[in-house]
Amino acid sequence: MSVFERVPGFFVLARLLSLLASFADKLAAISLTISAQGCSY
Repeated sequence: MSVFERVPGFFVLARLLSLLASFADKLAAISLTISAQGCSY
């Protein structure tokens, strides 16, 4: 019973981690683009 209760939480956690990873990838790409353009921020 407890195993089945933990499964949805595990999938939610994995989903959040994948979203966080994709967000970090986008952030890294944006920062690389900004530094490549030489913007004065």
